[in-house]
Amino acid sequence: MLALREETGTAIVSPDHALLASKDLVDQLHRAGFRVVPWTVNEPDRMRELVAFGVDGLITDPSGPRPWRSMRASRSRATGGRGAQT
Repeated sequence: MLALREETGTAIVSPDHALLASKDLVDQLHRAGFRVVPWTVNEPDRMRELVAFGVDGLITDPSGPRPWRSMRASRSRATGGRGAQT
């Protein structure tokens, strides 16, 4: 993955959220230098799970649920002030 990052200059990966099955995978992507912003996440429970995995942001449908505030506060406490991006 690091070779792909260096070869392409890509800084962000945006996979279908269903492909992110574990925190380990998100951690691997982070270690390779990528920011991870999965799409299209519309279920609040899945949003919370992905935030717990450490994703850097979420892409959702404009008409989808928006539990941002409570998730941002939780992530901010868990990461020492670096909250989830919206």
